[in-house]
Parts: sequence; structure tokens; C-alpha cells
Amino acid sequence: MIIIISAEEDHSTNDIIKWLIRWGIPYLRLGKIQFFNSIYLSFSTSEISLRFKIDEDFYDYDEISFFWYRKHYLVLEEDFKLNHPVDFSESEYLVYLFRNELKAVHDYIIYKLQQKTFLGNYHQANANKLISFDMAKKVGFKIPETYVSNSTEFLKLKLAGKRIVKPIQDLFEAKIKGVKEYAFFSKITEVDSDYFEPFADRIFPSCLQELIPKKVEIRSF
Repeated sequence: MIIIISAEEDHSTNDIIKWLIRWGIPYLRLGKIQFFNSIYLSFSTSEISLRFKIDEDFYDYDEISFFWYRKHYLVLEEDFKLNHPVDFSESEYLVYLFRNELKAVHDYIIYKLQQKTFLGNYHQANANKLISFDMAKKVGFKIPETYVSNSTEFLKLKLAGKRIVKPIQDLFEAKIKGVKEYAFFSKITEVDSDYFEPFADRIFPSCLQELIPKKVEIRSF
């Protein structure tokens, strides 16, 4: 059985799953809708046992043959019950439970999943693009001219040729108080020499990059 952690809206995962279905390969996709709602973990000198429950079905760790971390995160806390009332918005006790106790369980499960044959690294879910550029340069890869600054004067000086403004990181998700959860997707915008004119001298750190026309995009990791 293949375990996949991926956001439900990720189309690349959907395409892969169509092939798994075609080939009759069992899989579980974990995200915001389908998640571990019960954990059964046992330690002894002779054995360590891990079982988990999704909806009404039980699964054993030993059934897992492959782990694919695509995107998103492992959800454990959606419907846990506490044995006494707690003000969820203010309680330091609740913060402790989620940041320490629950995180320890969460990290152990990821640790176990990554002992299987796996693809993707859960602990590098948000790989830093700037560090990636630095590493690519060191090993001799060609990289696009890229500038990051909060100075509009500096960025305007770098606008020679075709340039794009793009996020420094990938897409992100935000929970807005009083509003349902939204996913915000990054947008790449081609800019010219007048782009920064309306802005103040100092802005939020922004990324300006050389626009490279391409026929095929190859992503290397």
C-alpha cells in the first residue's frame, strides 16, 4: 500500500492516482479531508507496533510499502477530544498539547513513514529557493539573474531586459479569522521600468527575476 500526503486540490497527485487505480495498486491519500483520526502505538523490548484509523477503517504500518510526500502536511488533530472544557483561543495548555505532545506523535509517524521506500522529504516541504540558487551556483548550474530587496531604487536599477516579479516562496495557505480556509496561489507578473514608480522607497522584500523564454521546463532537485 502506498501512503500519499497531498493537498486535495493538487492536480499532479490526481493524475498519479489515476495510474495507481488503473494498475490496481492500493493507496491512501492523506490531506485535510482524509486523515488519521486515531493512533495506536505500542513499544516493548520485543516489538514496536503502529496502527492507525481513517474514518472507520484500520491500517497497520507493516501494510505500507511506499511513502510519497507530495505537498501539504500530516493531519492528526482534527477531531481529538479533551476530557475537560478548554478555551481553545486562549489556553496555553492547549498550545502546549499541540506544539509539544501532539507534535511528538506527529514527528514519530513521519519518522516511521520515511523508513519505508519514500519520495519527497516532509522536513523540507518549504525548501528555500534562495538557498537552492546558492547551491545551484556552487555546483555549476546556470541560474536566472535574480534580485531580492526592499529598496525600490535597487530593483529599478535591475529592470534592464525582460523581468518578472515572483514570490520568493511557493504557494501558501492562510486561515483568516471568521472566514473559511482559502488557498492562495502564487502569480508571476512580467514588469517594465515603470512598475516600481507608484511604490515607496522601501517596500516588503520582493523578488525580481530574469524572464527566460522556454519550450520545455525541467525541474531539478
